[in-house]
This record gives sequence, structure tokens and C-alpha cells, in this order.
Amino acid sequence: MELQPWPEAHDCAACVSLQFGSLSMRLPSALIGQVFVSATAIAQLHIIPAGADIKTSLFFHVLPSAQITEKYQSLVRLPLDPQLFFDRLGAPALNPDPWSKIRTVEQLDTALRYTKTSKGPLHVYWIRGRQTNSHYLYFVIDGSPLVYAAFGELTPEFFNAILAHLVITPEP
Repeated sequence: MELQPWPEAHDCAACVSLQFGSLSMRLPSALIGQVFVSATAIAQLHIIPAGADIKTSLFFHVLPSAQITEKYQSLVRLPLDPQLFFDRLGAPALNPDPWSKIRTVEQLDTALRYTKTSKGPLHVYWIRGRQTNSHYLYFVIDGSPLVYAAFGELTPEFFNAILAHLVITPEP
């Protein structure tokens, strides 16, 4: 796991404000083609890049933090804290270490990079897949029972745009 600095905020006069749960972001309108919120019972947000279709969107959803670790309980005793889980996931693990299996399931064995970026109580983990549409972001807020996740197509430019003005805001 590589530690990355948090991108600096910049002037963003032509930005679109979006809030998904407690994550509040301002994104440059030039990068966004469409925002789609699903009407299903599960909270979902699709951010579709300019000039693209929904197949290349970045899909956001939220899940209980325990759901991330519960699927691996049969392999290893896991910390309940999602930040500890994602940090441990970034440490090297060789077979037969159970963490090597977890790293395989989470696609870290084939990922181009695994990075962590933190600012105060917010930690963002990025698993950069080899395929352009197989990137995973996990947003962990200290003390929150939820983990925000996003997957799909993501460029470094869009990643930096998301984080540059990302703040934790109570839901209205």
C-alpha cells in the first residue's frame, strides 16, 4: 500500500455540489456528463463522465462496515474497524497466510496499485485495477458504522477532483 497526499483544494467556480450520505463533494462540471440516482431501495449514485455512458460510470453505494469483514470470518479473525482492515489488506501476505486469499478476493494480487489517502477522520483507499472499469474506492470515516464504496472507471484526474473538495457533512 502506498500512502498518497490528499489533493489540494483549488478554485472551482464551475463545480457541481453533490452529497451522498455524509460525503459532500464539489466536482468540476467539465468532468461530469450526468448524475444518476437509482430509485431502488438501495442508495446508489452513478457519476457518468462527460462524453461517456452509464457503462463507464463511477458507481457509489454504502454498506455497513461489518459487512466488509464478515465475509472473511472463516479465514481469519478480523478487526472490526474498517480502517484497520484496509490497512492490513495493504500489507504483504504470502501463501498460506489467509490474508493472501483475502487480497486475491479483493483483487489486490492483480491490481496496478493500492493507495491510501487521509485527511483528518476520512481515509480513502483506491484499488487500481488493470481494466479501466475495475477501480475500487473505499471511503472510511473514523467512528462511522458505514463504509462508502465506489467502483467503475476512474482516472487520476477524476480521483483528485473528488478528493480536492471532499468533506464530511451531516445528512440534511
